[in-house]
Amino acid sequence: MQNEDVMSETVVAADDPEYYADLSEYLNALSSPTRLKILKVLEAGPKDIREVAGGDIGTSYENTKKHMAKLLNAGVVKKEAGIGRSTSGGGALPVWKYSVASGGVWRR
Repeated sequence: MQNEDVMSETVVAADDPEYYADLSEYLNALSSPTRLKILKVLEAGPKDIREVAGGDIGTSYENTKKHMAKLLNAGVVKKEAGIGRSTSGGGALPVWKYSVASGGVWRR
């Protein structure tokens, strides 16, 4: 018996080869368990790469940076200028803060 609350949708595929290239890049970005963990961490709010790498992701700064670049290129995350940790001189370091892009990941 089929649940009446479940709606089925048809994905409309375009004849444009660029559409398929973009869709492939998007799906590839979401195909990594590490990148999915990164998205879960960013769900709580904007973070810089060091904060993401230092969390529960279990990867190095360099590896996290590569994963973040793939998510950024696919349009799943966005980056904005932000303020990092405080310096010994009383100032703060400028950093890139990453967050989940609006509409970047669909949820039901």
